[in-house]
Amino acid sequence: MAIHPILLKLQSGYPDVQILAYLDDVFVLGPPGSVLSALKSLRAHFSTLHLEISDSKCETFSPNSVPSEIRSTTTIPITHDGTLILGIPIGIHRYVEETCCEFASKGC
Repeated sequence: MAIHPILLKLQSGYPDVQILAYLDDVFVLGPPGSVLSALKSLRAHFSTLHLEISDSKCETFSPNSVPSEIRSTTTIPITHDGTLILGIPIGIHRYVEETCCEFASKGC
């Protein structure tokens, strides 16, 4: 995968952040400030491959409040309940339960 070397470099540059990827889905996990810095770096590296990160396809999940100085520097939506990662609900218990019930009712 063309982005693999970039992700390895990013991971070594941000030891307090975890970088996970599956195909073209990339997940950056860690403290909000570090994640934001890693994401900025990822954008710069991706641009060298003529790739871009679409904020409208991104989501920030934090069960805790995100500091205002971080919220003000991104247009990525922030959720405190949960998110889907590769189709699996991750988050607070209520979000996971409700999402699983929705899946079950749709026959997924």
